[in-house]
Amino acid sequence: MNLVQAWQDLPRGCLVNLVETVKNRILNFALELESEDPKAGEGFGKPEKLSDRQISQIFNTYISGTVGNVATGSSNFSQQSKVSITQGNLDQLIEYLERNGLPKADTKELELAIKADGDIPSTQTSFGKKVSSWVGKMITKAASGAWEVGTTAAATVLTEGLKHYYGIKG
Repeated sequence: MNLVQAWQDLPRGCLVNLVETVKNRILNFALELESEDPKAGEGFGKPEKLSDRQISQIFNTYISGTVGNVATGSSNFSQQSKVSITQGNLDQLIEYLERNGLPKADTKELELAIKADGDIPSTQTSFGKKVSSWVGKMITKAASGAWEVGTTAAATVLTEGLKHYYGIKG
């Protein structure tokens, strides 16, 4: 199957808010530049007094939602993220999921699913039936917007956390 057409109806207020947010952030950036160098913006080109490094320190990137890693305006840069959940430690798994925006009610449901599935041998390469069903439900929740995480991020957070909990490699 191929997707032929897709659209999303947006209320006028969303678009107005988007434009206003962009205008306000540009204005704040310009005002901060001017506070560092009062002659900034008086001519063309880069302000003489400010280095690229100073300018990049003034500019801020705002990120809403859960984000594991981000590097903006950087070169020769690397970031790493580590999920530290000891195999079989349910408290660490729950803490990790809640830190990534999963509501307590959903983590309680996961606890019940894990108990219902029972112990899974470390040689197994997939989750139990109840836990797999719960993961599907959470990804659907993310897709609907009920969990304020994108579906790709939700899938990554859930599977990485559960793989560490169960000791599944790969």
